[in-house]
Amino acid sequence: MKKINKSILSILIMVICFSITGFNNKVEADGQKPQVYAHAYVVMDAKTGEVLHSQDMNKKIYPASTTKMLTALVALDNCSLSKKITIKQSVLDNTPSIATQAGLKAGYTYTVEELLNMLLVYSAADAANSIANEVGGSIPGFVNMMNQKAKSLGMTSSHFDNPIGLDGRNFPNTYSTGSDIAKLTQQAMKNKTIKNIVKKPYYTIKNYYNGSSKTLNCSNKFLRGQYYPKDLYTVIGTKTGTTDAAGNVLSTTAIDKNGREIICSFFGNNTRAKMYEDIEALLTYTYKDLNSGWKQENGKWCYLDNNGKKKVGWLKDKDSWYYLKANGEMTTSWLKYNNNWYYLEKNGAMKTGWLKYSDSWYYLREDGSMKIGWLKYNNNWYYLENDGSMRTGWLKYSDKWYYLREDGSMKIGWLKYNNNWYYMSQDGSMLINTSIDGWNIDDNGIATMAKSM
Repeated sequence: MKKINKSILSILIMVICFSITGFNNKVEADGQKPQVYAHAYVVMDAKTGEVLHSQDMNKKIYPASTTKMLTALVALDNCSLSKKITIKQSVLDNTPSIATQAGLKAGYTYTVEELLNMLLVYSAADAANSIANEVGGSIPGFVNMMNQKAKSLGMTSSHFDNPIGLDGRNFPNTYSTGSDIAKLTQQAMKNKTIKNIVKKPYYTIKNYYNGSSKTLNCSNKFLRGQYYPKDLYTVIGTKTGTTDAAGNVLSTTAIDKNGREIICSFFGNNTRAKMYEDIEALLTYTYKDLNSGWKQENGKWCYLDNNGKKKVGWLKDKDSWYYLKANGEMTTSWLKYNNNWYYLEKNGAMKTGWLKYSDSWYYLREDGSMKIGWLKYNNNWYYLENDGSMRTGWLKYSDKWYYLREDGSMKIGWLKYNNNWYYMSQDGSMLINTSIDGWNIDDNGIATMAKSM
């Protein structure tokens, strides 16, 4: 029988009074989606089309000049970049003065490529109508082509009645959804010509008027100095829009150092300045979220925070705790921390409850720390040795003997062991030098039947 030097009374007091010593410096996985002011927005993976974040994405909205992406796609489907178009006075006369214009002059000739630059960089309505009239035979004819194209792109909740993007009271048949404009942006950015144009901060019309040139600044302020974290991603274009009905609109595409393109189609419900702030917040949150979390490096797992830095120490992710070493590597197996032992499973999650390890059983408290000493579990008592392993067989504890079954639970009542009988009292201790139920128990705890008189 083995010896041990503490009293069962002391350990019972410890069990009753024991307060769990947890690990300090717990850190939970971070990330909070920003609050923004929008009629609707969609944040989409440009490659897969997966919607990452959204608000009212299927709500009817007005697209404003994001419509011009569709105008460009229809033009590119039906003519070459080198095709020449002569500006007509009748087309200019039918271009509403409320729309942004490049100031084109009748009689001047430009290629489709030049007009597309004016259309997409500066949002020029006179370029839009000139393209539409030439490609469609008339502006209404081109609009029919636009609606057919929209349908083929899966823009099932959209309709257009002009190639400029004018909408609202005077143009009630131009409408869309955040979801549809995100789809349109995705398709537009798959076109190399459009993708190359929309990233330009400005465009110069070389043959503007009487041999002079004219420089048009891009309407997308992200391309002209508007703040965003360039170390995290780069804005590569797409298209702005503003009307009284739509408010401030911008469908933006960005790319990070890993080549992941994200689209943010945003329909603002505040000032233009706030729209840019909100889009920056959504893109920044999205890229940090995508680039953070669990990553595998050289076969080892680590966790990156929203700044791309490896976390160390304890980390709570969802409902599990993990421990990351000083080099960021995820711990598996045993861990000693603040003089307590913990067990991290193969997937890194901290173990609680019973653990079988190398043919021995251990018990991990709710905080994950390994239990030592007496343990009451499901109305049974168990004893965990100083190394945490569950004891079985005889145990001497504070000058008393106890017996732990094969499953570790403490025996109470009669026990037959090596052809001898013993009696274990209600606290589990073996009786000695006494009599019970007609049996005499000697100083070794062995019971013999009392002789009848």
